[in-house]
Amino acid sequence: MSKEMEALTEILKTQTELLANMRTQISELSNNKMKSDVHVPWPPPLSISGETSAAFKTFEDGWANYVAATGMEKWGTERESQKASLLLSAIGAAANNKYLFDVADATKRSTKELMEVLRDRMVKKRNVIYNRFMFNSRIQKENERFDSFLLDLQKLISTCEYKEFEQHLLRDRIVVGIMDSNLKKELLKAEKLDLTLAIDMCRSAEATSDQLLVLQSQEKEINKVSTSKGKNVCKFCGESHIFSKKLCPAYGKQCQNCGAYNHNKKVCKKKSKKYIKEVEDSFSSDEEELHIGKVVRSKRSGSVHGEMHVEVMPL
Repeated sequence: MSKEMEALTEILKTQTELLANMRTQISELSNNKMKSDVHVPWPPPLSISGETSAAFKTFEDGWANYVAATGMEKWGTERESQKASLLLSAIGAAANNKYLFDVADATKRSTKELMEVLRDRMVKKRNVIYNRFMFNSRIQKENERFDSFLLDLQKLISTCEYKEFEQHLLRDRIVVGIMDSNLKKELLKAEKLDLTLAIDMCRSAEATSDQLLVLQSQEKEINKVSTSKGKNVCKFCGESHIFSKKLCPAYGKQCQNCGAYNHNKKVCKKKSKKYIKEVEDSFSSDEEELHIGKVVRSKRSGSVHGEMHVEVMPL
């Protein structure tokens, strides 16, 4: 019985080990399937046009993201050749022919070595004094948006080696280089002005300016429509203007034809100056214009008769 029990125990142990191995294999297969379902696109190839240092930085960032997304950083040294081949493929034929044409056995190099070769050949070691001159000469151009100005300043200062003073000098360059003189005064008056506050103030001022331009444009359109509706030919001056006595060119003026006030010769209804000029101020009332025309005295009764003409001028 003891031998049979030992044999049974050995069988159960073997089966347990087999089951554990099967579970491990299933888990690995499942993980591999999940990885294969995730498609990581290639980074953009290394550009050979434009500013070479900027092109290298763009490719370097894209390659770093690709390595992280694919889990390539966890690969062992035995797969270094495969990583180098992938890097060369990502770089592209044009950049390989231009920058790595003389690198022997490129696939046998590490990806770190290949990137260092590219960095040495593409990143220009420009004169720091010149870089600082370009940064400190930069001012905002006419009609240039603030974010465009800020982005260019950030690119320029990245090559100046200001190190821990970079944010302070970037803030100062914004204050000095901003076009809006009123905003510049506000920046100079601000207490504890740091880079973040300076950027926020500039963006806020630009947004407010944009809103004012929209409102002014809308107001002009409204006034244009209102003015076109309110105009007509005035019977007191013969011109076209908004109906208001204060806007009438004839208001307070004497007619050269009849001598009456508040209308001109152009619209005068009298054919001659034979009428006796005795004019009441026609604009003493906001609604009526009064003037006396012909005055007749009766010889029999001694009474005096006059002709009064009333003209109404709309407000």
